[in-house]
Amino acid sequence: MKAQLYKIYIRLILWYGIEAFNIKKSDILALKRFEGNIVKKILGISNKCKTTDLFNALKLETTRERMNKIKVDFYYRLYENDFTKKLLEYMELSENPNDYINELYE
Repeated sequence: MKAQLYKIYIRLILWYGIEAFNIKKSDILALKRFEGNIVKKILGISNKCKTTDLFNALKLETTRERMNKIKVDFYYRLYENDFTKKLLEYMELSENPNDYINELYE
């Protein structure tokens, strides 16, 4: 029940709008730690419990899986619009290693 509250309320607020940001690996690790600490506090579990094992037991997506899913869903929503589709196609041709498209392909 408490894990469901996390999924329904806290995770949605925490991840709101994140698909539009260029997130570094250090940011993902910080987000993972923060998520793990929140879930542990909700469940009353020691902070020494491994977050990965806890997420697997609760059937929660890992932070990286969730991030990739959100980014891909956002890409498909952008691709459905004619204007943003042309913009994405232009970005695919550019050689900028730090843009949104290259981040998706990683």
